[in-house]
Amino acid sequence: MRKKLFLLIIIISILLIVFSCSKKTTETDDTGTLVDPVVREETVVLTPEQADSLVPVSETAFVIPADADPSLYETGRVLVAAPTDYFEDGFLRKIVSSTRNEDEIIIETEQAKLVDIFEQADIRISQTMRTTDIQRSTPLIDGVRFYPDSRDWEMFNYSIDQTFDIGDNVQIQVDGILRLVLGYDLDVDIRWLFIVPQITEIHVGANAMAEAGLNVEVTGAFEYEREIAIYEHRFNHYIYYVAGVPITIRPVITVMLNITAEGEAE
Repeated sequence: MRKKLFLLIIIISILLIVFSCSKKTTETDDTGTLVDPVVREETVVLTPEQADSLVPVSETAFVIPADADPSLYETGRVLVAAPTDYFEDGFLRKIVSSTRNEDEIIIETEQAKLVDIFEQADIRISQTMRTTDIQRSTPLIDGVRFYPDSRDWEMFNYSIDQTFDIGDNVQIQVDGILRLVLGYDLDVDIRWLFIVPQITEIHVGANAMAEAGLNVEVTGAFEYEREIAIYEHRFNHYIYYVAGVPITIRPVITVMLNITAEGEAE
């Protein structure tokens, strides 16, 4: 006789890579009122043509034409651009120095941050992922297959047929279909504190709605808890505009199963 006694939890892990924050953004002060974003005067939003005129000569240095607008090479300027043909993930750099030659200017830069762009802002993002936005999907265990739903691009489907041998003649077999709607939330509060803008609060969270038609069978005496990563999805970038400034995010989502089981099966 086989006895099934288990708890299965779907866990979503997310990494948001912010390059330069649903397409809808809003901006709260300490009283709970949303504040208007204020862009720092050092911020320069580049056109696609201006961004692609920056020719990298190292990881931090770029060459621009000698007749370029002074805002493109003044020390202290923060250059921001949405993704272009050359800078696929956008551009977010702060100029630390510049050197002029006869026909070109070399600017030395460092990575910039959101606090270099905004004096204040309360950024609120909620994004539902679509399978059509996936750049690459990678199975992390055998026996799992991902397939999109052609009738609903927000539905992530996984076919699972896997047996986990946990030792002492105990096996857990998981099979069936897992259907997920995946998304993320990003909240960032920026305020002017102690003479410089600072991030006063940040929250990043993944969310999922699940329809699980999974069967679990256990053989042997068991007491088992395991977190199993089954699939990773890397997405194309999402672009958001806050007060006219583009912010580019590339999500990486890992889908995991947490299996807890205990008892005895004969």
